[in-house]
Amino acid sequence: MEGLQQQGAQARPGGEGTRPGETEGASPTWLSVSDVQRYLGISRPLVYRLIREGTIPAAHLGRAIRVSRAALDRALEALGPRSN
Repeated sequence: MEGLQQQGAQARPGGEGTRPGETEGASPTWLSVSDVQRYLGISRPLVYRLIREGTIPAAHLGRAIRVSRAALDRALEALGPRSN
């Protein structure tokens, strides 16, 4: 019973617990495709295309794709500002 209470204390509003390598209140080190989609405000197919093209560096772990938040931020900085 005590383990369940500790687990509930770590739960996020969405019902997920803290992920490995992540501390409460801190942003995750590794992002899923959905996380990247929300972070950048772009569509899911566009995230996959940018990963396939190499614009967004990603690690493929079996069927899972993970993006390092630090590498993503560096890639965005390298793109620089765009003028319309």
